[in-house]
Amino acid sequence: MQMLEMLFEANAKSGNQRVEMLNKIDLKLKVLQTVIRLCWEAKALDENKYIKLQELLQEIGKMLGGWIKATKM
Repeated sequence: MQMLEMLFEANAKSGNQRVEMLNKIDLKLKVLQTVIRLCWEAKALDENKYIKLQELLQEIGKMLGGWIKATKM
């Protein structure tokens, strides 16, 4: 929920403020990916769910990276 709120906030900003917010969101995404991996390693997630979550998080990362790159131009 916090990341979603931050995305809406980033959308309302422009220039360097938007890039800074997007970089913070990227950091939160990396933390979430790590938590998901740790859950899988602790056997709290089965492999199929882990793989699906990682695929979704990677896609989100690609979209976020594209938004950061486009904003910096």
